[in-house]
Amino acid sequence: MNQITLDDAVKIANGAIAVGRYDVATAMCENIISAHPRCDEARRILNIAKDKRALHEAKSPLIRYKRNKYSQNGEDGIIAEILLRLRISSGSFCEFGAWDGIHLSNTYSLAEAGWSGVYIEGDAEKYKDLVTTCSKLPGQKVMPVLAFVSPDIQGKRLDDILGKTDIPKDFDILSIDIDSCDYQVWASVKQYSPKIVVIEVNSSFPPPIRYVHGGETSGSSFMAVADLAKEKGYTVVCHTGNVICVRSDLVDALCLPEELIKDPSLAYISVYAPWDSDELLRIGGSL
Repeated sequence: MNQITLDDAVKIANGAIAVGRYDVATAMCENIISAHPRCDEARRILNIAKDKRALHEAKSPLIRYKRNKYSQNGEDGIIAEILLRLRISSGSFCEFGAWDGIHLSNTYSLAEAGWSGVYIEGDAEKYKDLVTTCSKLPGQKVMPVLAFVSPDIQGKRLDDILGKTDIPKDFDILSIDIDSCDYQVWASVKQYSPKIVVIEVNSSFPPPIRYVHGGETSGSSFMAVADLAKEKGYTVVCHTGNVICVRSDLVDALCLPEELIKDPSLAYISVYAPWDSDELLRIGGSL
């Protein structure tokens, strides 16, 4: 609290509440209380921030199950809960870019448990590590594939690549993480209907912004991918930085709030929205 005044810190926390950055408000208030234990205003804002976060979790309850074993933002735990509710105890998956199959993987915990699958990696050096990883998995049921996935180049589309494998048309989990044209790749998939899709988005674009990769900024926005999911017959069920979608004919088994099913923006986690301390100060000062 040495760089800004107590009054300004409280205003920033208030501004953070106003724009949905409850994480910023919480951190700011905890710092204030550490330096000024008798600051009741900071305690008031902190309690409101905690309540707001709890309300969000009530609307998007799967986020409570986030847990990392290999994943980056809790996807391991959330996927496990979805599979439990769908009564899926074994199956198949596809993930790309897979790297070595382990680093920040959304599916390696399933591979360890004996699931079959396809790992796709375009970098030849990383692919060597992927081959080693797959060779150590139980039953060696996971196939490593060296390929760059493209949404529009014949022979490199995901449909083309998977068509050379034995993976079922309705395999269980598709994880897309290529830091660029993830949207276009999923849009190009026509021959496969995985039950669960985990797809990376550029979470710095909060709802209602709809931006599709192809301009100066890499990645597509949350709402652009949510629209694509609906077009393809999927429902957004959670947001971790990735968007997690479940095929709409299966989503009732998850017993999620009806308002979330109707409005995917409720799943968006504002912790990824950009913020500026001067802007939050201005907002908080006007309240």
